[in-house]
Amino acid sequence: MVLQLFQYGSRSSARLARQVLVALSFAMTLGVTTYSQERSIRDPLEWVDRSGDYRVEARFVKLDGNAVVMKTVDGLDLRIPFDQLSKESVDQAKAIAAAKNSGKSMFTPKESSGDSTPSDSSDSSPSSISLENLDAKSFVAKVVRELEKRNITVLWDAMPASKQKDIEKIIAAFATRLDPKSFDMLRKTRNTALDIARKQQKFVIGSSVFQIPSDVKESLNGAYPYMVDFVDALITKELFDPKRLQAGNMRSFIDDWKKGLNSSIEKLATTLPEGDPGRAALLESKIDYTLESNSSDTATMKLQSPAGPMGPGQEVSLELIRAEGRWIPKQMVDGWESGVGQTLAAVNTINGEQVHQQLQGFLFLLNAPLQTLKNAKSQEEFDKTLMDIAQAFQGMAGNVPGAAPGR
Repeated sequence: MVLQLFQYGSRSSARLARQVLVALSFAMTLGVTTYSQERSIRDPLEWVDRSGDYRVEARFVKLDGNAVVMKTVDGLDLRIPFDQLSKESVDQAKAIAAAKNSGKSMFTPKESSGDSTPSDSSDSSPSSISLENLDAKSFVAKVVRELEKRNITVLWDAMPASKQKDIEKIIAAFATRLDPKSFDMLRKTRNTALDIARKQQKFVIGSSVFQIPSDVKESLNGAYPYMVDFVDALITKELFDPKRLQAGNMRSFIDDWKKGLNSSIEKLATTLPEGDPGRAALLESKIDYTLESNSSDTATMKLQSPAGPMGPGQEVSLELIRAEGRWIPKQMVDGWESGVGQTLAAVNTINGEQVHQQLQGFLFLLNAPLQTLKNAKSQEEFDKTLMDIAQAFQGMAGNVPGAAPGR
């Protein structure tokens, strides 16, 4: 019974995690160093008052005692005491002032070893792992070893610095183009969905829409709250924080995400007894690969995906090349610059106000059925509403800009 639970729950969670890693790797191939201090000083930033109710866009000018001097985008000069600002805004002002006085970037570590691998201020971060100028065998072995320990931050560290900069640039541009209110709406919808999942555990497990085998349902009850926590960590609320995305320090972002994700995986594993193969699979991933060095600058890596419910495992072959002291897939290099340019051009055409209006209309229609799900008193009411939402999504898919026409 426990093994069945793992097969339905734990493997689903692990498979979902792998899909996210694939998506993350794909995003890396699309493609940006972190924003420099000059951007933080010249460009307007968001400042929030102590209550959190009032916000202003303004450029940092200087610190004047226990106050921040700033200039709004309309040219108005402001002097706001620390005790009238949120802690985050005070910290933001002090960080910019310190960077300006030191002549260093806000996001550059205080100590640099000369290694182009970005470092992290956290003591638990694997910043001591050097990936610089290794042969293919040593490089891949180190990356695989870290991934088997669930350290996904190494995927970022394994990228050349120039490509890290490109990715950060794209993410920051996207977060800047969207209206902050769009992020707020998406975050609230995420929170509502998680509230429904937690409150309506009985109806979710018993739903005919999900078709969970009857012999698994009872055991699933114990693991269910931890599976919801896993989704909470996977779709982290930080994804909906435009200021965090605009800051450009993606290594810190990924490392924080990793810590939350790993913590939820460890808690999920506690629902399985010691010695259960599912528990070991959650806590200790094993990557089956072989590597053949073709030359000093090229290599071939073969990955064996594990067998699962969808069928037997398959072998995937990757051609690796050396770039900026790193070994990366060749397809990540071919056409990279043109791909980054096209992506940035597309991002810069985004009309934030138009997107906000469309999103507002969509979420307005979605809000009522979500509230019905949250307050449903019977399995029948819950399932009917869930089916209505699924059908509505299918109907709207053809109206989404860029989506395939509905059939």
